[in-house]
Amino acid sequence: MNRARSGAETACAGTSRRRRIVAAVVSGLVVAGAAIAGFDHWQHVEQRRLFRQTITALTRQSGLAAVQAAGRPVFDGARMFVNDHSVHNIDAGFYALWRAPDRVAAALLDHAQGRRPDKPHLECSTRTSVLGGLLQELGFATRRVVIFNTDRQLESHTFLEVLNPQTGHWEIQDPDYDIYWQEKASRRRAGIAAVIADPQAHEPCGRERCGWDHPSSEGQTPDFIRPFLKVASIIDKARGHRFTIYHPDFDPRQRFTYADHEGTFCQLLAKNCRQGLLAAAELRAE
Repeated sequence: MNRARSGAETACAGTSRRRRIVAAVVSGLVVAGAAIAGFDHWQHVEQRRLFRQTITALTRQSGLAAVQAAGRPVFDGARMFVNDHSVHNIDAGFYALWRAPDRVAAALLDHAQGRRPDKPHLECSTRTSVLGGLLQELGFATRRVVIFNTDRQLESHTFLEVLNPQTGHWEIQDPDYDIYWQEKASRRRAGIAAVIADPQAHEPCGRERCGWDHPSSEGQTPDFIRPFLKVASIIDKARGHRFTIYHPDFDPRQRFTYADHEGTFCQLLAKNCRQGLLAAAELRAE
């Protein structure tokens, strides 16, 4: 009886020790996880602070604050400023800045102020982030637009819409192709909903003229993005809006292969359909 009890007590003591060890390990992991999460949060907050600080300096450098009440001259000026002080190039130089908006903005500022001889290597999304920061700093509402090539498994291109307070309408500003869009007949500036609803009635415009074959200073022609004008996601983080619009010829049931998965657009990119998948014609008057 005593031996049995002693064996049981030994087993219980061993189990208790193991539980204490496991509890200590779990507690340590929880503390480490909390520390990592806390550091990540601090890093994100610090990146946003540095980004806003650099955007303020970029705004002063660009001279846009002096004409901010003028509307479109500011929109166009901000687009051209971002394009002039960066270059489209996805290489090691780009990846050194990618996913760090503060470093992207700082590199562009360094070039604008002459401290950096070579233009930072960016692309559509990173250029759009800086443009959005500039226009928001000047008091304008912006939202991000991502258009998708439905012929090439949802390859994408990103640019910006800015709300013109003088007209109450959203207008496209694309700092990568260095273009805005207009309705051909009226020459009225256009937003993405109008373009997606009827691409043939609209045209891209650069610094010198309008047209699908008009190249930017980097030799990019907007003709390349013709196949992207069937589906567009509109992302407005400030207002919590995220929805997708589509061309009359687009079938929402069409299936794609994207990131090794197969499904419809809203199955593959569900977050972009958070507020719905809408016909572009429903929004074109915005």
